[in-house]
Amino acid sequence: MLVSFYCDAAGSVTMQSADALALLGLMGLAGSVPGSLAADDVAGVLCRLGNVVAAIESPHPPLQSVKITPSTLQRARQLFALLSVAAVQGCDVRWSERFTKRSPASAQAQSPIATSPAPS
Repeated sequence: MLVSFYCDAAGSVTMQSADALALLGLMGLAGSVPGSLAADDVAGVLCRLGNVVAAIESPHPPLQSVKITPSTLQRARQLFALLSVAAVQGCDVRWSERFTKRSPASAQAQSPIATSPAPS
């Protein structure tokens, strides 16, 4: 499953659900999808995420630093950029599941209804 974070002023950031849930936890938010963040709360969450990213990237990270994957760190930077724009513009931030579209061929192959060729 993919999760997209978006706001009207900054567009969207899409990531794997594992990265999204990890970042929601690091920001001190409930790890539920879908969810939202009011514009008034964006600055505080942005600060928490910035502190986590700075601690992880520090040459001398704290002894009990949070262990995250390089993928999650990259997504944290992208989400930080989105939250920064949202904070400046006073924009709410929302997140929800984003389903990938299957190609018609794969959908037909998985269909429980057998199809036969049209008569000639």
